[in-house]
Amino acid sequence: MTKETCYKFIKTIFTYGSLVFVIGLAAWIIRDFCMIDVVIQGQEMTPTIDEGTTGVTFLWHEDFQRGDLVLIKQPGGQGYAIRRIIALPNETVSCVDEVIYVNGEPLDEDYLDADYVKKMQRRYGYFTRDFNEVELWTNEYFLLGDNRIAAQETDSRALGAYTENSLKGKNLILLSPNFEVIK
Repeated sequence: MTKETCYKFIKTIFTYGSLVFVIGLAAWIIRDFCMIDVVIQGQEMTPTIDEGTTGVTFLWHEDFQRGDLVLIKQPGGQGYAIRRIIALPNETVSCVDEVIYVNGEPLDEDYLDADYVKKMQRRYGYFTRDFNEVELWTNEYFLLGDNRIAAQETDSRALGAYTENSLKGKNLILLSPNFEVIK
């Protein structure tokens, strides 16, 4: 091998090595600082999102809106959970006779699977237990799981309102079992 060939070989190795390093660094930055991956554990969002589903969400987001699915840190810091925004800052929320009221008006929950709700009502005698009116402060959100029976101990009914800082992302991109963007 001539000196010139050796130089070209080393230059090629350095070029490709630098490229691999830059791609790896970019992937690490995106993975650790721009997005969170999550594996859904528990039945709190069934049937909207099934247990064991994997997905990612980006850490930057637009303004949160009623009905958005959001990623939150689990109480005790053990992983993440998905919940739905039911009420926004400075609103009131309550449940009477299984109807959610926001600012005294019934909430249209068209995102819930009506057949699933009826099935759970037949099985348990209710789907959403009544709760007293909660007044949210500035920067507080009221979150519920779509499976109100499974989530009753792990959403705002039991844990209180969540601040905007505790909402980690929205618009989950499901990777399994089927690729889908859930808003």
